[in-house]
Amino acid sequence: FAQVIDEIDRADAVLWSFGVWVLCVSAQLMRFIELVFERAAERAFCGKPTALLSTSIDPAVVQRSDLQQTPVKNYPHHKGITAGHSV
Repeated sequence: FAQVIDEIDRADAVLWSFGVWVLCVSAQLMRFIELVFERAAERAFCGKPTALLSTSIDPAVVQRSDLQQTPVKNYPHHKGITAGHSV
C-alpha cells in the first residue's frame, strides 16, 4: 500500500480505471479507497487532476462469435435494445 501511495504522490495526475460489477466497483478497489482514508493517505491525491474510465457489460449479454444483433429477451429494463445474447 505504501509503495502505491508513494507512486501516486509522485504522479502528475491520477487515472482510475476499473470495471463495474452489478452497479459497484470491485471489492479490491473499494478496500483500497477505504485504506486511503483509514491510513490518512489522502494527501497523495491533493491537487492532482483526476479522471476515470469505467466499463461494464450487461450480465444478460454474451458476445456471439457471428456478432449477429438480436433483441435481449427476459431482461425488462433493456426493452428495445439489441445485442448478441447467449442461446
